[in-house]
Amino acid sequence: MTPSTLSIITPVDSTAFATVQISSSEQVQAAVERAAKAQKAWKRVPLKQRMGRRFLEVFGTRKDELAKELTMQMGRPLRYTPGEIKGTQDRGKYMVDVAEEALKDVEIVEAGQEGKFKRFIRKEAVGVVLIVAPWNYPYLSSLNGVLPSIIAGNSVILKHSSQTPLCGERFGQAWTEAGLPDGVFQCIHMSHADTEALVRNPLINYVNFTGSVEGGHQIQKAASDKFI
Repeated sequence: MTPSTLSIITPVDSTAFATVQISSSEQVQAAVERAAKAQKAWKRVPLKQRMGRRFLEVFGTRKDELAKELTMQMGRPLRYTPGEIKGTQDRGKYMVDVAEEALKDVEIVEAGQEGKFKRFIRKEAVGVVLIVAPWNYPYLSSLNGVLPSIIAGNSVILKHSSQTPLCGERFGQAWTEAGLPDGVFQCIHMSHADTEALVRNPLINYVNFTGSVEGGHQIQKAASDKFI
């Protein structure tokens, strides 16, 4: 099956600003298989080597270009879009800074049982995370799922809004330049039907959705036969 294309119509002047490729069902399936394979190795990488800080450094080198492109995709005035790029960097740095504390084992000690048992809560990676992101605050909202998931040892498939698909691609470029192994992060442009099918896919272990009420109901329905 040959992939189709999606044109981004900019709200600035209602012209076609850019075009992206829509993946076929076969390509989507290949991507999730690649993500599942990559995650098995990625979860064994030590926390301090999971490249979150390097990703943010690379992302920040293009801040002016990213701000202009964001304005063209979703119509926010250019005087405001640099604030989202900076906010994305700042929020990401905080996530990286607290990752070790947030992910460490939590020891459980019961009175009178000291020294008899060692009980603790350990946070394990869940596997392949599907993130469906919205067009408003497209970098900030997607970062909320992407960066913590990868730092925690998961692989990520990001399906961004059809209005702001280039935001996902820019994340992908930054991760690649940061040295992230192939398959740990993938941005895929796909149809609603393929998105629903991916939610149902047994290789998807977690779904992070931000969007409309209607879209949320569709995601909930698609995931209803799975324990995620």
